[in-house]
Amino acid sequence: MDKRKGTMMKNRIFFLMLASVTSMLARDVTGKAWVKENGSQKGIPGMLVSDGYNFATTDEQGEFTLSLDGRASAVFVQRTDDFTADVAQFWQLVADKSRFEFEMTPARKPSLPLTIIHAGDVESDNLDYLEGVRDIMASHPEASLFIMAGDIANRDAKCLEVHRDKVNAATLGIPVVYCCGNHDVDFRGKWAGDSKCPYLHTLGPWWSSFIHGEMLFVIAPIYNSWGAPLLYSMLDFGDYLKKLCARYPNYDKVLVCHDIPDLVGYKVKSNSGDIDLDAENFVAIIYAHKHMNIVKNYASGRKAYSVATPNKGGSGGFGHSLRLIQLSPNSSTSKIIYWNLKNHLAIASPAGHSVAIGADGKMQISVAAYNGGDEIVSVIATIGGETIPLQASGWMAWIGQANAVESGICKVVARAKSGKAIEQQVEFKADTSTLKWTAALPGEIALAEPLLANGRLYIALSDDANSENGGVCALNPADGKLLWHAKTRYGIRNNIATNGKLIFAIDTRANIHALDAATGKQVWKNDSDPNIVSPAASGIVCENNIVVGGYGRHLRGINASTGEVIWRNTAWQTEERTPAEDKLCLVGDSTVLVISRLNGLFRHEIKTGKVRWQYKTLFLNGTATVDGQNVFVVGQNNELIKLSLADGTKISSTRQSNCYNYAGAPVPAPGGLLLVGSGNSGLVAFDKDDLIEKWRFKPGNALVTTADYVMGKPQAVTATAALDGNTAWIPANDGWLYNIALTDGAVLEKINLGAPLLTKCIVAEDTIYIGDMTGRVFALGK
Repeated sequence: MDKRKGTMMKNRIFFLMLASVTSMLARDVTGKAWVKENGSQKGIPGMLVSDGYNFATTDEQGEFTLSLDGRASAVFVQRTDDFTADVAQFWQLVADKSRFEFEMTPARKPSLPLTIIHAGDVESDNLDYLEGVRDIMASHPEASLFIMAGDIANRDAKCLEVHRDKVNAATLGIPVVYCCGNHDVDFRGKWAGDSKCPYLHTLGPWWSSFIHGEMLFVIAPIYNSWGAPLLYSMLDFGDYLKKLCARYPNYDKVLVCHDIPDLVGYKVKSNSGDIDLDAENFVAIIYAHKHMNIVKNYASGRKAYSVATPNKGGSGGFGHSLRLIQLSPNSSTSKIIYWNLKNHLAIASPAGHSVAIGADGKMQISVAAYNGGDEIVSVIATIGGETIPLQASGWMAWIGQANAVESGICKVVARAKSGKAIEQQVEFKADTSTLKWTAALPGEIALAEPLLANGRLYIALSDDANSENGGVCALNPADGKLLWHAKTRYGIRNNIATNGKLIFAIDTRANIHALDAATGKQVWKNDSDPNIVSPAASGIVCENNIVVGGYGRHLRGINASTGEVIWRNTAWQTEERTPAEDKLCLVGDSTVLVISRLNGLFRHEIKTGKVRWQYKTLFLNGTATVDGQNVFVVGQNNELIKLSLADGTKISSTRQSNCYNYAGAPVPAPGGLLLVGSGNSGLVAFDKDDLIEKWRFKPGNALVTTADYVMGKPQAVTATAALDGNTAWIPANDGWLYNIALTDGAVLEKINLGAPLLTKCIVAEDTIYIGDMTGRVFALGK
């Protein structure tokens, strides 16, 4: 019996025992919902009251009688567009009470589309992230709701108490909504056996509902604690949902949860059959749990929004952030807010010796400007006597053109929505420029390395905000001209591949695309199974006319010519909700190394998918690297591991490096070195024989933190190093591209591009190609 089935069995036994006593505890209770008017109570008619099992509606005097179910732990009133109550006032524990009084306050009715600030997985009592929430509210005064989608606590109930007392409508000025995550109901047995469940006694009922903008929001509980048995039944929640939907058949609905109850977003189970989310007009799902900024699209038009963490790096190379959702019954959109990146302005061109001149003879201006939740609304450049308003491109890039001059000063002023101005000026000399060209693409760049092949430069585009504008672009490597742009809808976050005729890419829902390398036209598409849980943050490879890509049960081998499936992975099928971000590692022409976060490292045969060996461990990072008969891979808790390529046995490891959560691949380098980046402490050169640190390179502080569970602004190197003779090019999270000496890690050259650099650069004969997180591509002369 696997762990998950064992937990389900324990829960089932627990609820059978519980059912034998709860039927005897059923009773009627009374109460009132009222608002204070002229110093006295005025009853509110028509308010819905529930214990999570049964319902009652207040009469003309605001009175109600509710048949209390024996399983009930709390009684709560449904907040509406007319009357609301704060996070600690809309519910009361049952205990031995027989009467419940709910004081409501008049609500501020929101306008459509609703503007919702979305966060999750804070796992802390540190409230620094509220700075970002308040900045967003100031920039978007129409914001009408803040949702914290679970995992508020981490081993300490104080986290829940601090949020209840300091993150509420009274302190923020807008309604605040919480739902319970697995860390909130139990942390690996931490609260097992305690008579008080922290979440229930601090933030209230496991499930509830409220009306906001004439839409019905339903708060669902987490389906598993991965610890002690749950104190509730998900089937009972399904019964509540079914009854609630029957009361509001014509309402558009939103599901708020820590993780999606059926894992894929189509139905919710109950004791009396499934609830179909399409049939009940659910237009959105707002959740967290994965530590990833991902969006799933449904045929009905519904979107499911997951958000990365607001106070630390996420899984899959996602930066710590908040999500801003614009929601109406017929559509929704969102944007990612990197709230901790503030007062940032960097001029990439023209600056110093980086001056790009276009084919039309114009000087290219490329600027990165960002001020957290206080949105930048205008950027103006002044060069000599010419003033140039720049155009926004991506989430922080601004571009324009100026008349070419040999040298001078470029002054840039960026203004935020609050009126705040950020200024910078730099000197430049065009006649000594090392910047050949710069291009701004119609999308963002995540972990996908540029691909230089077939006389073209291919760039994969991600779309973590809406999953609508993912794709692949082909550029002329000589001048950066866009040759074609193929849209894949879902973003492409990791490496692409080619066989010379086709470009292969895997999107964030594990659909695999084959595009004509010359035109970008789709040749075939191999769709993933929408009922398989895991999204895909991995890369893709092609060898011997077989394309391999995917993750977990999505992992498969496909005929490169036809798009037909040759094999599917059956070796590891655990439903991993936060996949690894590895790029896949080819071994010769016959096998591929693939990371599983919960299972370890697998060596699969490309032709059949058969597993030759498995190195079993938890939470490997980045991508494995083969060097001769050895495999190097980064593990959890700062561990660098050396394995035997032949059978996957562990040869040696070290935890002395303090290299935590690396998203790239270790790089064997001249002099017997192994270059390993980290999400927290720069890049380390190890002796690849004894794994002893030889030297360490540290860039500046990260603009955006992307390593899982790393906080603050560390000196991070997310990207894989690129060798260039006796030097290496290191793209860093601080927005600089560094050239360092392999002898000691000394910096030989550095170029400020101004936006996080998360992916490896290409070192060609006389040109270096690099893309940044905001979707710009640069060609630099060596």
